Amino acid sequence: MINTFITRLIQMKHQWLRLVLWLLLPLFLTWIVMSMIDQLQSESEVPVGIVLEEKTPLALELYEKIEQAPLIRTSLLSESTAQNKLLKHDLDSVFIIHEGYEQNIETDDRQELITGLKSNLSFAYIPTSEVIMSFVQEHAVRAKAAIAVEDLIKDYNSSLSPTMADIIKKSKDVQDNQDFLTTSFTLNGESHAGDADDTLFVKPWNIWALSTLLTTLFMFDWVIKEKRTALQPRFTLMRMSFKQYLLHNLAFYTVLLFIFDLLTAVFFKIFFQEQLSLTTVGVLLSYRLLLTISAFLLAICFKKNHLFYTIAFTLFLICAIISGAVFPMTPIWKTYNWLTWFNPVYAFIHDEFFSVWLLIVIVILILWSLRKGRSHA
Repeated sequence: MINTFITRLIQMKHQWLRLVLWLLLPLFLTWIVMSMIDQLQSESEVPVGIVLEEKTPLALELYEKIEQAPLIRTSLLSESTAQNKLLKHDLDSVFIIHEGYEQNIETDDRQELITGLKSNLSFAYIPTSEVIMSFVQEHAVRAKAAIAVEDLIKDYNSSLSPTMADIIKKSKDVQDNQDFLTTSFTLNGESHAGDADDTLFVKPWNIWALSTLLTTLFMFDWVIKEKRTALQPRFTLMRMSFKQYLLHNLAFYTVLLFIFDLLTAVFFKIFFQEQLSLTTVGVLLSYRLLLTISAFLLAICFKKNHLFYTIAFTLFLICAIISGAVFPMTPIWKTYNWLTWFNPVYAFIHDEFFSVWLLIVIVILILWSLRKGRSHA
């Protein structure tokens, strides 16, 4: 096998540019798609101007919450600058957090806490104002609860003497550490909990899974080329059969591609903050074996490259559709669980080691390797 690896490396010296292109293309396509998604999301954010007339802890906390809200792009501006940008339609709306915000919240005075400004082209003023008001309501409710607790302590002459800040901090800790709302429902005697972690296609690994599927299929056109060469008759005089030669090359490509898969995992951890663990490596290895063996077995069945490319691209489109890349498939999978068995990408997307497709292709590969035939065919 070592000699086969060395021979393959020598052959690749003359095709290194094409090889590097196929090896890096999945990573490059994933980076492009994720960059386009980030750009689209950035452009879809609503530009909102925030004016802080005071910079107390509570006012600054409110600004941070608004800044972290999804689909809102905030700018901290002076009142004159914000109004000028609003008139020029550079901002969708402006919200002024008035001086005395923290004091009014602590005294349960909710009059004129925030003023909202909009123009005749402000299309997202109402939903934005509702989001901001929900944050203000959260502050007001905490402060009111703290006042109630203080009153109870006074009424019962308790030895406890927590400050309002301590009570508010405790309420935040409880909110962060506990789930206040858990829903479930029963249908036909079966209990179902809300699934808050539905798999979305717009993830780096999902994009990479489909792009590497296509590139792996195209890379294995070497099987067709080797079958057409005039070297096959020479294997009759060698200890190694042509079938063994193909299997050794399959092992070589599997190792080579898996090394690049590991480099991809490191890249995703650095740039996309994806998890990198032994589970990730195991799922990657399972998926890589599935792709290389499947591509090898498919290429064995063809004698002409163009027909192989056509079938490979067709299989890629089918996998892209049933994996949820074009149409959302999660509701269908939940209704008809057996459909997931027809999706070769499903196990990888859901971080599962076992794939029925991997078991099938391994069995087919073993049967093919044990099948009797001429040593050079």
